[in-house]
Amino acid sequence: IIDPVDGTTNFVHGFPFVAVSIAFAVNKQLEFGVVYSCLEDKMYKARRGKGAFCDDEPIQVSDVKDINKSIIISEHGTDRSPEKVTKI
Repeated sequence: IIDPVDGTTNFVHGFPFVAVSIAFAVNKQLEFGVVYSCLEDKMYKARRGKGAFCDDEPIQVSDVKDINKSIIISEHGTDRSPEKVTKI
């Protein structure tokens, strides 16, 4: 699975969250992925059961349990039709 410009809309509008994303799946189950953040010059990679890394340094999700203290980010794609927007 390859997305050569992950964040096309961001790129077009000069928003600096653009990456090249590559993933490998076996029987529809993701096994590993690589994301190169072009403007940050950072390489993120993860493999099932082996952890995740940014430029070879281990990374992990936070241990925050209280949703009120969490940061949540969501992306809904580029479809701005009234049907999609009302579902958000």
